[in-house]
Amino acid sequence: REVFEGEVAIPFLRIDGGHRETLVNLPGFSDEKETFLPVATALRTRFNVIIPDTVGFGETRRDPHRIHTLDNHTRWVSSLIEHLDCGPVWLMGNSLGGAIASSVAVTAPHLVKKCIPVGSAGYVHSESNPLFEEIIAGENPFLVTDNTGYRKFIQRLFHEERRPIPFISAALRQKMFDERSWYGHIMEQLTLEMDFDVEH
Repeated sequence: REVFEGEVAIPFLRIDGGHRETLVNLPGFSDEKETFLPVATALRTRFNVIIPDTVGFGETRRDPHRIHTLDNHTRWVSSLIEHLDCGPVWLMGNSLGGAIASSVAVTAPHLVKKCIPVGSAGYVHSESNPLFEEIIAGENPFLVTDNTGYRKFIQRLFHEERRPIPFISAALRQKMFDERSWYGHIMEQLTLEMDFDVEH
């Protein structure tokens, strides 16, 4: 575990296998860097792997005065990549991490060799956008307050119905209950600048 002390402190995990190329994996909304260790294990035979926490989640300091826009997340990740001095990197991101990765690739292409958004937030499908429609209506999928809301959230994560391992599911459910006001705060800031118009 290392920490980049830039504009914001970003803890990250580094797996250095002595490869020529580095892959940086950005976790999604509410996720933590450790979640991606199994993926890193599979990728470490080909890449050096860096997994930072997304600012506002994991081990990063939660500052209610920090503004969590996509532009700010883009700047923070770009600064981290520049600091690592191992680029251009393969930049992979899941959900919010995919949106950040895409934004970094567009605004700082010299830092990114390949961009791999996985289930990326911010991309709008032209015919069906149930998640975006809920956000536009003022709903936040991360504001889980009861077991029904938690089951709905889990159903979003998987293509087919899954029964998560009970003790892991219970821990995730409790975390979502405990963190709901923080998640609401960050989601509100992230969506203020988003353009939900499919034509755009």
